[in-house]
Amino acid sequence: MTTTTATKTIQIARSAAECFDFIADPATMPRWAIHNVNAIRPIDGGRWQMDTPHGKATLVPRYQPSTGTLDHEFIDANEGVWRVSARIVPVSANEAVYMITLPKPDQMPVDAFEAGMCLMDDELAALKRCIESAPAKSTAVARDPSAAVRVVEALYEGFRRRDMAAIFGLLADDVEFEQSQALPWGGSYRGPEGVRQFFGQLGSRVNSTLALERFIDAGDHVAAIGWTEGTVNATGARYRVPVVHLWQVRDGRIARAQFHIENATMLAALAA
Repeated sequence: MTTTTATKTIQIARSAAECFDFIADPATMPRWAIHNVNAIRPIDGGRWQMDTPHGKATLVPRYQPSTGTLDHEFIDANEGVWRVSARIVPVSANEAVYMITLPKPDQMPVDAFEAGMCLMDDELAALKRCIESAPAKSTAVARDPSAAVRVVEALYEGFRRRDMAAIFGLLADDVEFEQSQALPWGGSYRGPEGVRQFFGQLGSRVNSTLALERFIDAGDHVAAIGWTEGTVNATGARYRVPVVHLWQVRDGRIARAQFHIENATMLAALAA
């Protein structure tokens, strides 16, 4: 039996590492998979649940940073199982090609598959715009970050992977998280259990990711400057809001965090 497949490629003016990091974060998918993913959230076992135009679906990533592999399974109750092969191929220091091969699910009609592949061209164009519009990472040789910056970076990496065990392993027993009470998840949260409540309040309202542009190293204190972006769970409204996060590190663990964002923009997105 002949299997119907389609292979798509797109050239992106960013390094292979930058392309991989963006695509390997499923939280970015509503920004570029514009015809297929309305919202996405992590569930168990490294899987992600998606809201699609057809209903619920599941993403099972099989990503390998060392090889640029972005293989995954897209499981849709209506369309069947998409077993997708994808790669990031470096072209130069600041350019890469994204290649993706999609075999037609057995239960999907050929005409529906071909129509979906036309929509895929729109999504790859959106992916290119998303990656290229982000600030390029500097290729200059930078000094080694301080121990405090490394702790903060490790916490952000845990958040990107939705690895709560890694996050809580970096917190002091008396940790404090603070955010403006103008926001639904705002307030003061103390201890690991308080931090767990903070993440629960945040995650119940928004599906959020971070795009950080700069760290300011001030000894045991670190400022992280950038953006929070994502979707409002209740409405699917998208937002991109500037942020400044202030961290205090003590004995290699997070002792305090203050999260400052542009409240008016965030509240407007929540009310949309």
